[in-house]
Amino acid sequence: MKVLPPLIQSTPTAPSGCSAHRLEVINLHAHYGPVCALHGISFETTCGRSVALIGGNGAGKTTLMKAIVGLLPGTTGEIRWQGHAVRKRIPDIAYLPQRQDLDWRFPVTVRSLVEMGRYAHLGLFRRLGRADEQAVEAAIETMQLAPLSSRQIGALSGGQQQRAFIARALAQEAHVLLLDEPFAGLDQPSCETLGGLLRSLAREGRLIMASHHDLSNVNDLFDEALLVNRRLIAFGPPPEVMQTAALKEAFGS
Repeated sequence: MKVLPPLIQSTPTAPSGCSAHRLEVINLHAHYGPVCALHGISFETTCGRSVALIGGNGAGKTTLMKAIVGLLPGTTGEIRWQGHAVRKRIPDIAYLPQRQDLDWRFPVTVRSLVEMGRYAHLGLFRRLGRADEQAVEAAIETMQLAPLSSRQIGALSGGQQQRAFIARALAQEAHVLLLDEPFAGLDQPSCETLGGLLRSLAREGRLIMASHHDLSNVNDLFDEALLVNRRLIAFGPPPEVMQTAALKEAFGS
């Protein structure tokens, strides 16, 4: 039997009731052809926390999130959620790609976009019921989008677009939100609004993991930091992780 490396677990305690909602990544490897994108990544965390995923370009941040959500075939190792192996996409885990990777010309309103989050439960051809409508309304309200619900997503600001896609994940009833550079390209007020909403979602019992490049505000925005450079460099509370030696190892300078 192959012995897997020990998982790294950071020290903060999750809010009461969240400890069973545990995400474990065990000895994860990922390749793009002959290129090793991730090598032996192991860590665990729980709902009720927000995690900054930090590393340079090509460090494997997006690859790690895609592997966790089940979008990356050919990986080895194991992803476990609430004690069970994850072998396919599940509604509990949602991935939001970078805004630049999305087609904002697609003619859909904010409400219609958020309603798509219910398809994971309904399928494509069933109509939304009362419980589905309530979930959509709650997601829109949580992300402060009610005044914009009938607006086309292409007409929104960058921060509003991010909130709309997070609302879709909330309507999906996802416990884990994997966000690829959610603050990229946003102005300061939009960053502050989004940061406050993400902290609130974590306090309410969700796990937020976001790739992040602004090292100056990691302590303010996140409970934990995961520092990678194709392998795990450090994981824990940001003040412990964001040390000069570890950052040099992650970024190469």
